[in-house]
Amino acid sequence: MRAVLERENARKRERVRERLRADGSVPYADAMTEVLFDILADERFVRLWTWSQLHGWDDETPPDSPTDLSRLVDAIEEGVHSVLPPPEGPDRARIERVVLLAMSGAYGYALGRRYWLTSLGHDPDDHGHDAAYRTALSSVLAAHL
Repeated sequence: MRAVLERENARKRERVRERLRADGSVPYADAMTEVLFDILADERFVRLWTWSQLHGWDDETPPDSPTDLSRLVDAIEEGVHSVLPPPEGPDRARIERVVLLAMSGAYGYALGRRYWLTSLGHDPDDHGHDAAYRTALSSVLAAHL
């Protein structure tokens, strides 16, 4: 199972890199959440990833080594500061919080959307709900950033 997850993670990272190359820089909040939601569209991957996080598969990574998440934040920080240099731009702590909020919102939605939309009386296969949620989340993240 670990090999499957590692292979999927590599594929997902490449999709993020492709988007960064296509935009020529770090995408803004809407584009970045779009990438995140595209990655999370595979419900099986999301469940496997969540299971792996709950069972400590990352325990092998030393605490002082750069992770994919810290490298992502590095890239976002560089991109944000190229448009909004300090002191006008956000500091790293704020960028990290926005990344954590985006991941929590996106992963939570990916895990619970089918049940939650159904229990609210909506068709979970209507992807208009996904787009509306992504737009709302992007708006909140951009305002906070």
